[in-house]
Amino acid sequence: MRKAERVRPAALALSVSAALAALLAVGCNPFIEFDVPLEGDTEIEEGGLLEALANDVGFGDFLSIDVSGSQAFENNQVGKEQVTRATVTSVELTVTSPDDGDLDFLDEITFLVAAPGLPKVAIASQSIPDGVKSAQLAATGAELVDYVHADALEVTTEARGHRPAKATGLHAKIVLRVGALLFAPRE
Repeated sequence: MRKAERVRPAALALSVSAALAALLAVGCNPFIEFDVPLEGDTEIEEGGLLEALANDVGFGDFLSIDVSGSQAFENNQVGKEQVTRATVTSVELTVTSPDDGDLDFLDEITFLVAAPGLPKVAIASQSIPDGVKSAQLAATGAELVDYVHADALEVTTEARGHRPAKATGLHAKIVLRVGALLFAPRE
């Protein structure tokens, strides 16, 4: 019976390096996918008669960030120039205050992204049922590579409904699925 041979760490590292060099020599660039959580908070002021008549829900911008500065990009050692795919996989809107608050003041909400020089594009939308404190929105599947490559990405909303009877705190959690090359593309 033959004993199993031990692979030395140095030999293993050399083998992996050689395989990686061979892939790069023939033009292959390994690909990685990871999720980038984007979160933001806002408060919707309570409404009066004028806002109710104007159908003014009181939403504004949720967040504006450089996505590539996120921890997920750092953890995966990826820069925005390496991104080849980007889509939103989920958007969740949750009431954070008051404790008895709900989303009854919303009939429908759409989340959009924008970036300098690019048009706004819808990333998720949903009609909101009565009596819920949290809603999972339907993602549109829009391709967002150009928005990730931009210097800043802005998330905004368009909503139908009316202002709430009490000031209401909201938290939005967006998950962006990013696909990227492991090595920066050659010029």
